[in-house]
Amino acid sequence: MFNRNKLFIQASITFCISLSAAIIIYIYFQSNIYLLSILIFILIIFNIKILYTFFYRINKIKSQINAIYKDNFIFDNSTESFELLINQIDKISQKLKNDRLELNKVSKVRTEFLANVSHELKTPIFAIKGFTETLLDGALEDSTVNKKFVENIETQANRLENLFSDLIDISKIESNQLVLKLNKFKLQRLIDWSRDTFAETINNKGIKFIIPDCKDLCVVGDEKYLKLVFSNLINNAINYSNSGSIIIAAKSIQNKVKISITDNGIGIEQKHINRIFERFYRVDSDRSRQTGGTGLGLSIVKHILEAHGADIKVESDTNVGSIFSFELNNK
Repeated sequence: MFNRNKLFIQASITFCISLSAAIIIYIYFQSNIYLLSILIFILIIFNIKILYTFFYRINKIKSQINAIYKDNFIFDNSTESFELLINQIDKISQKLKNDRLELNKVSKVRTEFLANVSHELKTPIFAIKGFTETLLDGALEDSTVNKKFVENIETQANRLENLFSDLIDISKIESNQLVLKLNKFKLQRLIDWSRDTFAETINNKGIKFIIPDCKDLCVVGDEKYLKLVFSNLINNAINYSNSGSIIIAAKSIQNKVKISITDNGIGIEQKHINRIFERFYRVDSDRSRQTGGTGLGLSIVKHILEAHGADIKVESDTNVGSIFSFELNNK
């Protein structure tokens, strides 16, 4: 950035020297008009050269800056205001500073993401490798354990599949490759799909699954991605509940439909609520891994709903349960 005071001082000194030289020439050479004229002419040429060099450098700087930032900063060519030049350079300096901070932030997020992915991949891969080695070492012939080991391998393979699927989804979403196909459809289709998909799992845990009759309600959205929202939220409700019920509720509010999913599970402590939508953040990491959770589900839910212009809200009390709710447009 230019030092304004230094530039003004230099300009003032140049002016004072030129003025002093003119006075001295007039005093000592006024008797010789011919010589006085020559010296004044030389002094004028000298000052013109200084001014030309000064403005040539300014214009060169302006053209270089415009060449780099022509889309963001346009100089007013109708004025030679030096203050304008300084202001534009200040803006560029601040923009470069912000860009550097943003790059550092992106680099940090990328490093953390790669570390988390590596950690998530390591656990199932090592588990599969351990079970396989045990089978090859003789357990394959032992009918009392071989089936259990094969089932464990299948569980870890499913966990890897879920992780890769979630990574693909979150990658598409965060790289702005998520293209929604918005259509108006009956909400009952999503409710019925949820019932058919999760009824067996819920019944096996002895949990009641209560769904609404909402044949008259319609929503506008991408049905494929909204299924992913319902799937993640209901899965979480199942995994963190041992009894009680899971309730899906829906009601019309002006031009929107409010949807909520309630469970009677273990709940979430208040200190965790603001972070549960972060990638790989887990309230109970051991339980999440045991149930095959990847730590990406709620982050995916948040991004999909934001793409629909909706916010997700959470109400939760420990040992009481949680309510996840959001609103979708109905026209």
